[in-house]
Amino acid sequence: MRQEDFDRDGEAASQELLTGMKAWRLAHPHATLSAIEEELDRRLRHLRCELLTDLVQASDLADVSALAEEARPVCPQCGARMGSRGQKGRCLTTVGDEELALTRSYVVCPHCGVGVFPPG
Repeated sequence: MRQEDFDRDGEAASQELLTGMKAWRLAHPHATLSAIEEELDRRLRHLRCELLTDLVQASDLADVSALAEEARPVCPQCGARMGSRGQKGRCLTTVGDEELALTRSYVVCPHCGVGVFPPG
C-alpha cells in the first residue's frame, strides 16, 4: 500500500465535517443535545464508510491482474498461485448502516479451480 492509493485527503474530510456541523448548528439553533449528537453521528458514519472504502481499495489485492505472479495470493486448497478472472463489484453494509461499494478482483486457481472473492 502506498500513500497515493488513498483517494480522500483526511484533513480536507475532517474540515468538511467540522464546517458542515457548524453550518448545521447555525441552521438549527434550538437543537437538543440528542439532535446534535444524532447529526454528528450520521456524518461520522458516512466519513467512516468513505475511509473504510479507501483503506480496502488501497490493497494491492484489489486488482490482482496488475500483480506479478509471485505477488499473487495462493490457493487455500492446493497452494498454487491464483489467477485473476477480472473484477467484480460488491455492496456491503457497515456497522453504522452505511452502504460500502467495493470493486475487487475475483481470483481462480488454475490448478484445482477454487475461486475466491475477494482475495484478501
